Amino acid sequence: MRWEEVPEAERVRPLWEGLLRVQRIPQAILWVGKEGIGKTALAWAATQSLLCSSTAPPCGECPNCQKVAHLTHPNLYLIAPTSAATFPEEATQRLTQALLQNPFLSLSEFQSLLKSSTLNIGVETVRRLQSALLLTPAENTWRVVWFWHAETLTRQAANALLKLVEEPPPQTVFFFLATRLEALPVTIRSRTQVWSIAPLSEGTLLAYAEGAKDDKEARLWVRLAEGSLSRLRQLGEPAWQELLQTTRLWLSYCLQPHLAQDWISLIDTLGRNPLLPEALRLSMTLVQQNPNLSFSQKAYALSRLLEALDALSGHLQPAIVLSWLTTDLLQNWAAPPLTWEFLLSS
Repeated sequence: MRWEEVPEAERVRPLWEGLLRVQRIPQAILWVGKEGIGKTALAWAATQSLLCSSTAPPCGECPNCQKVAHLTHPNLYLIAPTSAATFPEEATQRLTQALLQNPFLSLSEFQSLLKSSTLNIGVETVRRLQSALLLTPAENTWRVVWFWHAETLTRQAANALLKLVEEPPPQTVFFFLATRLEALPVTIRSRTQVWSIAPLSEGTLLAYAEGAKDDKEARLWVRLAEGSLSRLRQLGEPAWQELLQTTRLWLSYCLQPHLAQDWISLIDTLGRNPLLPEALRLSMTLVQQNPNLSFSQKAYALSRLLEALDALSGHLQPAIVLSWLTTDLLQNWAAPPLTWEFLLSS
């Protein structure tokens, strides 16, 4: 993948090419930012420029560039999170195929692909990588390791990585691609050069807002995507369109219950939707961007939405969580009981 193919490649390209010119590539780089903003695509372009055999990398035409473009270069190691039911090699193969189709693949999409909601990079995967890096490289050039969604590294796997990252084999660079910096152990973070990758701009996302019926809807999608191309593309899917419509109706009911019709059916529909956690995240963005809400109303609603997400992650029944949340917002949203005691206890 060449830089020209990556939206807003200038977020990384000038600094990376500067490092290439002076031949001072860090041994481990942590690129952190929102999901779906292009960290994988940027790492792809950076890898191609590093392994390219042309005098003006990346040329896109030499054998090395072609191999990287197809993710088949023997010196490129793609480390994928996997489930207990899927072998690491199979997970890597399926991730490779998925990224070739969509470089902005989200973790939730990969979870659906593997049919598992719990994925991680385990210690066995790290041990296999260690063994592979002890061997003589297939080609006499850099070896590049991608940890895709590095925040899924287990504690044991992260500990097993420390010495390898601190003292890597010659001409080896590690790319840790993560959505949350705090999810990675400090021991890993301290051994990497951290680059914060900015979300995509509104103008860039508008160019990708295909399927929107008008400019107003396209701009709504862009606001809800919050700089993420993968989220923007999801919003164009029929299931997400239905989810967004139901979510907006539910929020309207919570704010103005006298305007809603058949609200019991509305809450039942939303509560049974497997995308309920995503509906609550969309609700948070809609609340934050609503100009008619006061600061205290936004603060109260956001705190309750976060509590509901925590409850869902604790495997409480979605219908019960949504019922509690709706009742709470109906009773308190108009005049939220915001006090210092409330804020400290939330």
